[in-house]
Amino acid sequence: MNTLSPESGDMKSALRDILSRSVISLTRIGKGRNSQVFHVVTDDQREYAVKSYFDSAIDQVERMGLEFDALKFLSANNVSYAPCPIAIDHKKNIAIYEYIDGDEIDGDSVTEPDIAALVGFLVDLKRLVKADWPGTFPPAREASFSLYSLLGSIERRIKRLQAVPESGEIYESMRTFLSVDLTPSFKDFASWSLSEAKTFGMDASADLPDTHRTYSPSDVGFHNAIRKKNGEIVFLDFEYFGWDDPSKTVSDILLHPNMALSQQMKNCFYNRVIESFASDKTLGARVRMVYSLYGIKWCAILLNEFLPDNMERRLFAARSQRTVENILLIQLGKSRAMLDKIRREFKESVIFG
Repeated sequence: MNTLSPESGDMKSALRDILSRSVISLTRIGKGRNSQVFHVVTDDQREYAVKSYFDSAIDQVERMGLEFDALKFLSANNVSYAPCPIAIDHKKNIAIYEYIDGDEIDGDSVTEPDIAALVGFLVDLKRLVKADWPGTFPPAREASFSLYSLLGSIERRIKRLQAVPESGEIYESMRTFLSVDLTPSFKDFASWSLSEAKTFGMDASADLPDTHRTYSPSDVGFHNAIRKKNGEIVFLDFEYFGWDDPSKTVSDILLHPNMALSQQMKNCFYNRVIESFASDKTLGARVRMVYSLYGIKWCAILLNEFLPDNMERRLFAARSQRTVENILLIQLGKSRAMLDKIRREFKESVIFG
């Protein structure tokens, strides 16, 4: 893992070489799970956001380069909802971005104008599918362009968790949860979704046409956003940027455990995004089919810390001193809560809008 230590002075030295300015302040900010982010002030009072990336052997994408290129792409196409990229050092695993001065956004504080900004950002991303760019972007992280592809990705996640070799009470609790609760619910939801696909005349094995695909940061939402002093919203975290099915983006925003939107704001978002993507006639039906499945996937994602490499990444980015067992207990509780929510909504046939 090739990362710089801010405590040793290596970070300041590297930034001085890149920026040709001395760093007078280096302060840890943010709460990312894959990276460390710092607010940097130089001797001429310029401010920057500096990101130090966790370097993992299991990463199948070069997250730093992808994020930097994605933000160059957005900046070149006048997308104002994202920070501008400034400089990158591949050897030192750091990138420098525009510093956004503002506040984090709580789910309870989200307003209709905020929802309008989020949908505006998604519309901008859809607009860019026709933009010229010298490079090509990959599919967003774990993008699924068919129902069968989504089912396969969820099944693989569950199997990886089942195969974790560690022993101990917390690991046994996780395995019991998988076998008794999560897997049976997954099978029920999968059966229902396949039946719905047949009802709507959709081929569960057919890939979504290119015309219905969009760009996505993969983890977009108010949990990865800053509200500036003037009220404008800027979205962060483009490490897994790429092509995706809008139904995944919509489902993730409605489901994300770190952004508990009120039912009113969920309805507002759903109605606005369906209206804004009106040319995609099947989007509403696809969201209905995959929503509960993405809920199951979120249950598995919340258990990522049970996988050894993911725990190493979490500890790298962590700002608290929680023990490994404490982290695992918290994550298992979150996964249980997510499953309870999805089961309840499925039973009550919750439909947004």
